Amino acid sequence: MRPGSSHTPDRFQAAHARWAILILLVGILAGAPHRAAAADFQQQIASFAAFGDRSTGTPGNARAAGFIKETLAQLGLGAVASHQFAVPVIRHTASSLTVPERGLTMPLNPLAGNAITPQAIAPPGITGPLVYAGDGTLARLNGKVIEGAVLLMELDSAKNWLRAANLGASALIYVDRGQSTRMDFEEKFELSPVQFPRFWMPVEALREAFGDFESAPEGELAGAVRLTSQAVWENAISENITCLIPGTSPERKKELLLVEAFYDSTAHVAGKSPGADEAVGAVTLLQVARHLKEHPPERTVLLVATSGHAQTLAGLRELVWSFSARSRDLRDARNELQRYLKKGRLTLQALRSAAFDDRPAAETAAAADEAGGESPEVLLKAAIDERLKTDGDIVSRRLMKLRLDAHGRDPVQIRQLTAERQMLRRLMWRASFQGLAADERRVLQQVAAKAREDQEVMLADARVQLRLVESAAALRSSVQDYEVAATVSLHLSSHGDGFGAFNTGWLYPLRPRINRVPAYSQIEEVLKAGAAGVERDLSAGGMYKDTLRPSRMRPWQSYFLDRPALGGEVTALAGTHGLTFVTTADARASWGTPGDLPGKVDTAFAARQSAVVCGLIGHLGRAPKLREEESPRNGFSSIAGRAKFLRHGELFADKPAPGTVVLCYQGPSRFHVMVDTRGRFNLKGVADKTHSFDKVVLEAYRFDEESGNAVWAIDKKITGKDAYRVKMNRRFMETDLVMFAGTGMTLYNLLEPRTFRHLSKAEVIDGRREAEPLHWFMSRLDTWSSAISTVFLEPGTPLKLTLSDTPLRRKLVLINASEKNPTGVGYEVEDFPLLHRTEYRVARDMWALLGPRIANLEARGIFNERIRSLQQQGVADLQAAEAALQARQYDRFSEAGASAWALAARVYDDVDRTQKDVLYGVLFYIALFVPFAFCLERLLFAYANIYKRIAAFSGILVLLIALIYNVHPAFQLAYSPMVVILAFLIMGLSLVVTLIIFFRFEQEIASLQPRARSAQGGEIGRWKAFVAAFMLGVSNLRRRRLRTALTCTTLVILTFTIMSFTSVKSLRHHIRILYDAHVPYYGFLLKNAGWADLPSQALGVIASTFAGTGTVVPRAWLEGPDRARTIFVPLRADGRVVEAQGMMGLSAAESRVSGMDTILEGGRWFTEADRLSVLLPDRMAANLGIDPRRPEGHTVLLWGMRFAVVGVFSAKKLQDRQDLDGEPLTPVTFPREMSAEMTEEEVDALESGEDVREFQSRYQHTAADLTVIVPYPTLLAAGGRLKAVAIRTDSQEAVQATAQKLVDRFGLALFSGEPGGTFLYNASDAMSYSGVPNIIVPLAISVFIVLNTMIGSVYERKREIAVYTSVGLAPSHVSFLFIAEALAFAVLSVVFGYLLAQTSAKLFSETALWAGITVNYSSLSGVAAMMLVIVVVLVSVIYPSRVAGQIAIPDVNRSWTLPPARANTLDLVLPFLMTYREHVSVGGYLYDYFDGHTDVAQGLFSTSDIALAFACETATGLAGRDDDCPEAACEFSECLQLKSRVWLAPFDFGIMQVVDLKFKPSPEQAGRLEIHVRLTRESGESNAWHRINKGFLHRIRRQLLVWRSLDEEAKLSYERLLADVREQQGLAADGAVGSAPDKTSEAPA
Repeated sequence: MRPGSSHTPDRFQAAHARWAILILLVGILAGAPHRAAAADFQQQIASFAAFGDRSTGTPGNARAAGFIKETLAQLGLGAVASHQFAVPVIRHTASSLTVPERGLTMPLNPLAGNAITPQAIAPPGITGPLVYAGDGTLARLNGKVIEGAVLLMELDSAKNWLRAANLGASALIYVDRGQSTRMDFEEKFELSPVQFPRFWMPVEALREAFGDFESAPEGELAGAVRLTSQAVWENAISENITCLIPGTSPERKKELLLVEAFYDSTAHVAGKSPGADEAVGAVTLLQVARHLKEHPPERTVLLVATSGHAQTLAGLRELVWSFSARSRDLRDARNELQRYLKKGRLTLQALRSAAFDDRPAAETAAAADEAGGESPEVLLKAAIDERLKTDGDIVSRRLMKLRLDAHGRDPVQIRQLTAERQMLRRLMWRASFQGLAADERRVLQQVAAKAREDQEVMLADARVQLRLVESAAALRSSVQDYEVAATVSLHLSSHGDGFGAFNTGWLYPLRPRINRVPAYSQIEEVLKAGAAGVERDLSAGGMYKDTLRPSRMRPWQSYFLDRPALGGEVTALAGTHGLTFVTTADARASWGTPGDLPGKVDTAFAARQSAVVCGLIGHLGRAPKLREEESPRNGFSSIAGRAKFLRHGELFADKPAPGTVVLCYQGPSRFHVMVDTRGRFNLKGVADKTHSFDKVVLEAYRFDEESGNAVWAIDKKITGKDAYRVKMNRRFMETDLVMFAGTGMTLYNLLEPRTFRHLSKAEVIDGRREAEPLHWFMSRLDTWSSAISTVFLEPGTPLKLTLSDTPLRRKLVLINASEKNPTGVGYEVEDFPLLHRTEYRVARDMWALLGPRIANLEARGIFNERIRSLQQQGVADLQAAEAALQARQYDRFSEAGASAWALAARVYDDVDRTQKDVLYGVLFYIALFVPFAFCLERLLFAYANIYKRIAAFSGILVLLIALIYNVHPAFQLAYSPMVVILAFLIMGLSLVVTLIIFFRFEQEIASLQPRARSAQGGEIGRWKAFVAAFMLGVSNLRRRRLRTALTCTTLVILTFTIMSFTSVKSLRHHIRILYDAHVPYYGFLLKNAGWADLPSQALGVIASTFAGTGTVVPRAWLEGPDRARTIFVPLRADGRVVEAQGMMGLSAAESRVSGMDTILEGGRWFTEADRLSVLLPDRMAANLGIDPRRPEGHTVLLWGMRFAVVGVFSAKKLQDRQDLDGEPLTPVTFPREMSAEMTEEEVDALESGEDVREFQSRYQHTAADLTVIVPYPTLLAAGGRLKAVAIRTDSQEAVQATAQKLVDRFGLALFSGEPGGTFLYNASDAMSYSGVPNIIVPLAISVFIVLNTMIGSVYERKREIAVYTSVGLAPSHVSFLFIAEALAFAVLSVVFGYLLAQTSAKLFSETALWAGITVNYSSLSGVAAMMLVIVVVLVSVIYPSRVAGQIAIPDVNRSWTLPPARANTLDLVLPFLMTYREHVSVGGYLYDYFDGHTDVAQGLFSTSDIALAFACETATGLAGRDDDCPEAACEFSECLQLKSRVWLAPFDFGIMQVVDLKFKPSPEQAGRLEIHVRLTRESGESNAWHRINKGFLHRIRRQLLVWRSLDEEAKLSYERLLADVREQQGLAADGAVGSAPDKTSEAPA
C-alpha cells in the first residue's frame, strides 16, 4: 500500500458529506418558498376560521366579507364593490337545556336537519325526562321511557331519530364524539316540515354534566329537563364582493374573465361552522388577486367573492341574474318601488294625522298627485279596511275554534268575540269614518295603530328592496361594457389529489342530450396547454386533471362522492362559458361540521393547488382565444310569484302573505325564497324546459315565530297543480299561490309494510263531510327519500287518509276508528301534530274497520276461510303490539304493528273485492232479469197489445227485483240499497233513450240522403232480420209448452246443483323451488328483483322480525348516478394511487351469518365500533405497498378521508363465493342499459308519484379484486344503497315454516339455504274450485236433453222452415231462430234456478235439511254458474241450428252460388217468393233502388236507361206455342219486367251489362211469384264480369230482404211509386216499353 493511502476513504467521506450538505441546503432553499406559501395559506385559513360561523346572515359572515373587501382594497387592483342581495335563512338566537334537579343550564346548538322547519320551541319549552338512547336502534330503546322524553342519541345513528320521533319522543340531542363527517349530518336531513327539534352537543359537555351517562339505569339521566329554542326565518341581506381588474391589452381588455369563489360556510349545526377547509376556495381567490397584482392580466378580470353558497348558490345566482337582467326591467322595478314608497309614506302620514272625528280631512292636490291620483282619505280608508279585514279574520278564527271545542266551550267569550267581529264588520262597511260612536272611535283608533305598524313594516321592506335593485343595477352598469369571455368558479378543498374543470354538476338535473363539448373545445385546449406550463414551472405535475371533456371510460361524475352544486353550472346555464375548478378525489367530509378546523386542513396541498390555480387563471387572462363562436344555450330562468292569503269567510285571496317561505324543488336541488310585504317573490336561477324536464315544485309555509309551527300552507285545490308544479316552458314564468291558515299533522313510516315501496298515492278526507277537505295541503310524497309526510288542514278538521303505492289498491287507512265507530271520526289536526306510532294506528284503524265488515259478510252467508285466518292472525299481532308497547319492548311492538298492518292491507283488499264482487253480481242478475221478464211474458201471456205487453213485462221485472232484494245479501251490504236499483234503472233508461235517439237519427239521415238509403237499409235489414228471428224463436216457446216446461226444469235443476254444490275459494299458495343444489350458508336472503333499492328502514323492520331469534345483516353498494357505468373509488397511500370500481357495505355481524371472515388473508373483520375502516383485496393492498398478511397499522386515503386498513381479503375467494341467490356479493352494473333520456311523460309520472325507474337489461358484477369493503353505516352515510338483507336464525328447525312466514310477511324475493339445497320461495293468491266433479254428470245429461229437444224440434218443423225460407229468411237467420229459442230456455232456466237456490238458502239455511250446502253469493261463482248453464245450452244447440240451416237450403254448399254463364248471358232465379200483390211493391222498390244509382261515380254499380214493361204469363198448357197467347188463354195477370244498363265497379274495368228482371209465377209454390234474372254482357273481361256479378246479385237479394222488413205503409208507397211511373211513361196493357223519366220526389223514405 502506498503511503497515505489510508486517508483516501476519509477524503471520499468528506466529499460525500460536503455534497450532502450542499444538496440539503439547496433543498432547504428551494423548499422555502413552498413552506412560506403554505404558512401564508395556513394563516389565511386561520383568519377565516377565526370569524366563527360564516353561514349566510351571521356576524361571522359579515366579518368575512369585510376582511375580503379590506384585503382587495389594500392590493389596489381595481374598484372594489359590494353587490347586496336577500336570501332566506333561519336565524337562531338561543337554545338551552335546563336540568332543575342539578341547577344546571347548558347551551345547545340546533341541528339544521330540516329543509323548511326552524328548530323553535314554543315557550315555556319542552319538559320531560332526559334519556340516553345509544345509537337509537329499537333494541337499544327497549325498556326505556320514550314517549315525552328528551333523548340523547349518538350522532352515528343513521336515521334512527325517526324511530324515536315515531315512538313519541319530544326532542332529541345528538352526542358528537368528534369523529363526525358531513355525511353523518346529511343522512339525517329531512324534507317534510316536521316539528321535531333536534340539537347537537359535544360528548365533553355531557361528560362534564352527567359523567358516565352511558351506564345510567334505563338510560335516564334526569327525571325532568326543560328545552328551549328560538329560531325564525328571516330575509337576510348578504353581499357579493367584486373587484374589477382592468385588462392591459387593447385587443382583449373588453373581454371579461369572471373568477368566483364563495366565502360563506355551511352550518349543519347552528353557530358551529368554522369552515376552515371550506375556506380554501376563498383564500385561493385572494391568492389569485395577489398573483394578478404581480402579473397584470391582458383581459379584464372580475374577482367575485360570493355568499349564499350553502343556500343553493344564492349569491352567484343573484349575481348572474344581475348580469343577465334587462336594464329596462331593473329600471321598471326601481320606479315601481319608488312609487310604492311614495304611496306608503302618504298612507302613513294620513294614518298619523287621522283623528276620526267629524272634521273634514285636509288634503292637497300635490299629495293626491304624488299618490297616483288617490286622496289621503282614500289611502286612509284602504289601509284601515285592510287592517279591519285582518283583525276580523283573527277574531273569526278564534271564534270558530271556540265553537268547535265541545269540551271547553266558553259562552261568555264567544259572545264577546261575536260582538267584536260585528263591530269590525260594521266599521269595514262604512263609507267614511265620520259620525262615529264613542266605542267605534275607540276601536278604530286601535285598528289605526296596527295599520301604522303595518305600513312602517311595508315601507322598511320596500326600502330594502329598492336598495337591492339599485345594487343590482350598479353591478350591471359596472360590467355592461364588457363581453364575458369565460367564468371560473372555485370549489376547492385540501384533501384531494388535484383539481379539474367541470361545466356540469348536481345543481341542475340537465337532460342527457345537453351537449356542451363543442362549445368548450377551445377553452379545454387553452386549459391543457396552460396547465402543462404552470405545472412545469411549479414542479406540481399531475395537479390539473383533464376532466372538461367527458369520457365513456371515466365520466365526470366519477370524480365526486359528495355530488356538489357547482358555480360553473349557473354561469354555463346563463349562456356563458362557465366552468368550475373542483378538487377531485375529495369527499369534503368536514365541510359544514363543527370539526372543520384549521388544524385539519392540508395546507401544503392547498397551497400547491392554489399556486397552480393562480397560474392557470393568469394564463386564461392572457390567452389569445378562450372560446369558440358557439356558446352554450341560455336557459337561466326565473319565476315571479304572488302569494295571497285567504281570509276566513272570504271567497278570494286578496291579502298579501308576507313572511311566507317558499321551498322550491327542481330535481334534487332546493331553493328558498321569501314573500315580501307586497305578497311577491322572485325565484332566480332555475333551468328552463329545454335544459331540464323537471318542473319547479313549490311548497310554501309561514311559521309562527314563537313556536316554529307552520300556520299557513298552500291551498292545494284553489292554487291548482299547475301553479305549484310549474313547468318552465319559458325563461320567465309567473305563478300565483293561495295560502290558507292550517295546522300540520306529521305521519311516520309511510312505507308499504311488505314491499317497502313508498306510499305516494294519497286521498285526503275531511272526517266531518266524508269528502275532500275544502282547504288542504300535503308535503311531497314523491321525493323517494323521505318516509314521512305532513298534512295541513284547517283547525278543527278531522283527518281521514288513505295511501297506496298504486292507484288500484289502498294500503294505508287512517280514520281513528273504534269498536263503537268502526268507520272512524278522523284525527283532529290540533290534537295530533305528530301522529306517533303511525303504523300501529293504521293497523288498529284498519282492523277496527274490517271487523264489522267481515262479520257482516259472514252474517249474510258469505264466508272466506282465508280472510278469517288472516283476521285472527292480524288481531293477534295487534294485541301483541299493544302488550309489547306496554312492556316497552319497542322492537317487538314495531314488528307486531307492521305485521298487523301488512295483514290488514291484504284483508282490506280481499274484503273490498268481495263486497264489490257481491254488488257487481247483483247488478248482473238485475240486468239478466230484463230478458228473463221479456221471455217469461212471451211464454205466459204473449199479449198482442203493446200496453198489456209493457205492463206484464214491468210487473214481472218488479216482482223479480223485490224477490232478489229480500234474498240477496248485496242490498244489506250496500250503504243505500235503493241506489243500486235506481242506478240500474237509470242506466237502463239511458240505454233505451240512447237507442231511440240513435235509430231516430239513422232514420232522419236516411230520409235526407235517398241515394244512400238503400245501402244503409241493407245493414238495418240484417239487424231487423235477426231481431225478427229472435222474436219468432221466443214466440215458439209458447207453442210447445210442455216441452218448454220440461226442458226448463232440467236446466233449473242444473243451475241449482251448480250453485249449491260448487264453491270458489281464495287460497294462499306457497311455491318452493329448488334453486341450486349448492348451499353457501344456512339462512335466508331477501331482495328486490333487478337489484332495485330497498329503503334503509327495511333493515330495521326485518331485524325486528328476528329480534332475539336470529341475526340480520345488510348488503349495500355505492352506486353512481348512472347505473350503466362502474364507479371509481380513489385510494392513496404513501404516494401510491389505485382506483377501485366497486364499494360494498357489510356489517360486523356478517361473519356470523355467511362466514365472510374466511375470505381474509390477513387482519380481522369489522367490529361494531368500526366506521372509518376498510377491507382491501390482496392485489390492491400489494399495489398500495401493504403486506396482505400484516395490514395492521396501515391507513389509506379514500375520497380524502383516512381509513384504517383492518384486513385484506382474497379476491379470488370473494369472487368464487356466492350468495344464496347464486350470484357474487359484489356490486353490479347494467352495461347494456343505455343511459337513455327520460321522456317528459316519465318525469311527470315520477313527480306524480309513479316510480318508473327500472333497469330491465342484463347486468354484470364488478370484479372482486376491484372492490373494497367498508362498514355498512359508513357506506350508508356516504350515499350507499341497501340492496339485500341476509338472515341466519338461531335455530335451524322449521326452516320451511319460517320461510313461508317470511314470504307472506314481506313481498320480496326469498332465497332459503337449507340442508337439501338453496330454495326459492314465492307465494300468491289462487282460486280454488271445489265440487266441480260433482256437476260433470248433470252437465252431460243436460247437454243431451237439450240436444235431443232441439233436434226433434228441427225435424218437426221442416215445413215451417220452408215457409221461413220462402218469405226471405236466409239460412243464418233460420239457424239463429233456433239459437234464440235455446237462449230463451237458458235465460229462463238460470234465473229460476238462481232464485230457487237463493230462496231455498234463505228459508232452510238454519235447518238440518241444508247441512253441508253453501250457496255462492259472489258474482264470480254465481255469474260463472249461470254463464256455464248458458254455455251448455248454446253448445247443445250448435248442431241443431246447423241442421236447420241445411234444411233451409238443401245443398252441400249452404251459401248461394252463381250458375255458369252461357256465352255472354247469365240466367238464374232469385230465391225469393212473393204474392202477386206484393210484386208490384217489390218492383217499385227495385225501380227506386236502380234509379238511385243513376249516373253515380261511386258505389258498386251505376245505372242508366231504366225501362219498365208489363206482360201476362202464358198458361201452363200453352207453353210450347210460338204465337202470342190469346186474351182468353191468359192464366195470370200482367207481371212486371224491369230492364236497365249497368256499369259494375271498379269502373276502370269497363264492365257493362244489361240487367233484365222478370217476375214470373213459381212452378213449385202455387200462387207465388219469383224473379228471373238475365244478365247480358256488353263489354269487359268475361271472368271479371262473372266474379263481380256475385256481389251485385247479393246486393239485389239483400234489397229484397230489406223490403221484407218494411212496414205496410212503406210497401204501399212503393206500389204508388210504380203506378206513378207507369202513368208517366204511358205504358199500355200490352207492355209497351219506354225510357223511365226522372224520378219524382213523391216516393216516401
